[in-house]
Amino acid sequence: MGFDREHIVMLPLTAKGHLIPFLALAKQIQRAKILPATANWRRRIAVFA
Repeated sequence: MGFDREHIVMLPLTAKGHLIPFLALAKQIQRAKILPATANWRRRIAVFA
């Protein structure tokens, strides 16, 4: 099974002011022909919230 694009997993820092730059970085990565995927850890959010 082959992929025609490289993939990257991005883990956001769920703090105030970090989401918009995170999404801007994801868009730049996508323009470079790399497929960004985001992951969200509910347990980690529960620990830091």
